Amino acid sequence: GKSFATFTTAQGLANNNVYSITEDKDGNLWFGTEEGLSVKRVDGEKLVKNNDKIKKAGNKRKQLFINFTKTDGLPDNFICAIREDEQGNIIIGNNFGLCVIPVEEAKRITGSVAVGKLSGLEVYNQFTGYPVRDVNTGGDNGTMHVDSKGILWVGHGSNGVARVDLEAVHKSQQPPVVVIQSVKVNEENICWYSMKATNSESQDLRLKPRDSLTLVQQEVMTYGKVLGEAERDTVRKQFSGVEFDGITRFYPMPENLVLPYDYNHLTFEYNAIETGRYFLVNYQYMLEGQDEKWSPVTKKTDVTYGNLYEGNYTFLLKAQSPWGVWSEPTAYTFTVLPPWYRNRWAYSAYALLLVAGVFLLVWANGRRLRARAKELAEEVRRATVEITEQKEEIEKQKKEVEKTHEQLAEHHKEITDSIAYAKRIQDAMLASEEHDSQHLPEHYILFKPKDVVSGDYYWALEKQGYLYLTAADCTGHGVPGAFMSMLGMSFLNEINAHGELLMPAEILDELRARIIKELGQTGASGESKDGMDMSLLRLNLDTHELMWAGANNPLYHIKALDGNETEKDTVNETHYVEVILPDKQSIGFGYDMKPFTNHELTLQKGDSIVLFTDGFADQFGGEKGKKFKYKPFKKLLLKLKDQPLDEQKEIINTEFDNWKGGCEQVDDVCIIGIRV
Repeated sequence: GKSFATFTTAQGLANNNVYSITEDKDGNLWFGTEEGLSVKRVDGEKLVKNNDKIKKAGNKRKQLFINFTKTDGLPDNFICAIREDEQGNIIIGNNFGLCVIPVEEAKRITGSVAVGKLSGLEVYNQFTGYPVRDVNTGGDNGTMHVDSKGILWVGHGSNGVARVDLEAVHKSQQPPVVVIQSVKVNEENICWYSMKATNSESQDLRLKPRDSLTLVQQEVMTYGKVLGEAERDTVRKQFSGVEFDGITRFYPMPENLVLPYDYNHLTFEYNAIETGRYFLVNYQYMLEGQDEKWSPVTKKTDVTYGNLYEGNYTFLLKAQSPWGVWSEPTAYTFTVLPPWYRNRWAYSAYALLLVAGVFLLVWANGRRLRARAKELAEEVRRATVEITEQKEEIEKQKKEVEKTHEQLAEHHKEITDSIAYAKRIQDAMLASEEHDSQHLPEHYILFKPKDVVSGDYYWALEKQGYLYLTAADCTGHGVPGAFMSMLGMSFLNEINAHGELLMPAEILDELRARIIKELGQTGASGESKDGMDMSLLRLNLDTHELMWAGANNPLYHIKALDGNETEKDTVNETHYVEVILPDKQSIGFGYDMKPFTNHELTLQKGDSIVLFTDGFADQFGGEKGKKFKYKPFKKLLLKLKDQPLDEQKEIINTEFDNWKGGCEQVDDVCIIGIRV
């Protein structure tokens, strides 16, 4: 009952020429062929004979053999011998020596998972970094045997037998040999022998017979054919500006390459002599003259530099062996010439043009200066005549100017005297400090006019046990503002001259009516919009009941915390500033005039009331030249609430001056503080 069956590539074998077969400890079959390694798993498809044809048992679509070639990681496809050592490593003999598949990788290959490419292979020969001979060099095939001590014996044709102790083999620290194989110019392959070949009779330019053979080989490798002389002329004309001294012996690289600026796009192709595990070689490169440091480690075997600037360059290349040993850099030097407009002749021409230009400029400028000198001489002559003629006129005008200056000085004195007189009148109408001290509770008055006379004013009146007090801001400042302030104070005195006790809102209503009548305001276009903003209170000096009305200016009430404070109020640990809002209308003509509103409140002992105009909050200053504003003003008042009022006045005045600094005072300032 014995029978034979044949397995070929038709059944999935890598190649029909099989040189070695071995069975590992697990029963898997390993086949060494001329075109790679084939593996038959022990748990794979069973081989059966049916009707004299070989089939795969079970699903016919399943794989019978698993094949590996160079593309999967083998160093060579020709496998002469296969053995398994005591540890389960699979040892393969090939044209590049020994290749060992570690036991872990062998089990992965024969397992049930997807295989993919080989990994972890070790190649043993003199080219892959180990001090052992290429055991298969010169042999048609070989045999291998692992003895009881784990020593590997390898026979390889006429070269005898090699004894290999794999455990004793040490990796070589020899660096790889790295070579620059070719250089492309402007992305085109060039056969440099074709560039060198010529029909010239010159002994220096004719190719030697050995070079002629190389020329044919290189043209076939570069262009796929041997070029005719006309085709070589075309190549030489295309790269006519490219110069070089000779060609290197082993690799066709041009020596001392000099490139025109139009041919500054270069691609270098390189490699390392590593026959076994070339795919594990790493490279680094650098172009001296452009790069400041080495490139990152790469496995690429080419690099391109485009649009190189003129100059001398050296391309440096080094390689790292699979065991981490770096080679010394190999170098290739070349030169890129500048474009015609940046070469030495161009710069010489530029220099000549510059010299000529400077000469022409100096000559033209000298001619212009001489002509101008003549013109100036004539102008000086005419000017001298004119000066002589105008001298008497100037003397005459001088006397007239002196006379006018005297008249202006007289007018200025009159105006200054008038303003001083107006100030005396305004000061006389303002309530005096002595008068205020007699009728007002503890208080201070900070009054800082912008000019000699002020558009702000304060007014006080004690009547039948009540104190009337106001701080007002008239339209404008200086003389116009002072006029309005005196008009306002006069009207307030007239309105309160009778025995009747008027409420603050009634006083504001009457004052507005008199201002409109006196100034003849009707709202017509172009007429005066003069008026005033003010804060007016009436205080019962016995009960401290207060009634207040405001025209645009609010009232600040500094009081102890009572639970009525809001998030908008300025608050500290014990007190806050209650803001009594005014009616949004001024004392003057308006298109939507309404009666003013009275506000009533009872002051507690220690409470403070502050009346003010907008001059303090609107003052520019500080580091950034901005307005002081009302929120910081309220914080300042709250901070000073426990200070004596005369000290409060001094501190507020100092704060104003410090804030203003070198800035101009923008408006009159009037602040009145009262504490009950």
